Amino acid sequence: MGSTDVNSGATREGITVRAATAADTDAILEVRHTGAKTAFGAASDHPDVFAALVDERRAPEKLIQEFGNESCYLLVAELDGLVVGSAALTTEGDSGEMNACFCSVRGRGVGSALMNARLDLARKLGLTSVWIETDTINIGGIMHAQRHGFQETAWRRGKTVPGNYMFTFRREL
Repeated sequence: MGSTDVNSGATREGITVRAATAADTDAILEVRHTGAKTAFGAASDHPDVFAALVDERRAPEKLIQEFGNESCYLLVAELDGLVVGSAALTTEGDSGEMNACFCSVRGRGVGSALMNARLDLARKLGLTSVWIETDTINIGGIMHAQRHGFQETAWRRGKTVPGNYMFTFRREL
């Protein structure tokens, strides 16, 4: 995992964003699992697909890859000392992918704190743009990207959910 100071200090309502450590593994997997239930709720009418989307967030393989990737910066958000959000920024040349953002609480500013910390980190790393890819079933993710100045740039048919598409959003820094 890449190393740059990402500690945000306290933000509104007691939210702190910091670099993740291996000690956060179980909490991150739980946050991703819980957050996926909300993010992929529109797929719940396809029980097998919904279960696959949600359950894969509890599998540690991707998280282990993120911790081992020097181009990946994994962050956690804490609220009152508990990990309630996680997000990653993976650099690719002069741009970066803002990926794997999940929160176990909604409406408290956790997602925005993680987004702002990743944008600040991208600037510190000298990136010129960042991008996000999200499913059309993740309405909250789409609205979150748009609220933070991301513009839709492309779309493609999704592979997992019948009738789903993937949108790519980009933001210049």
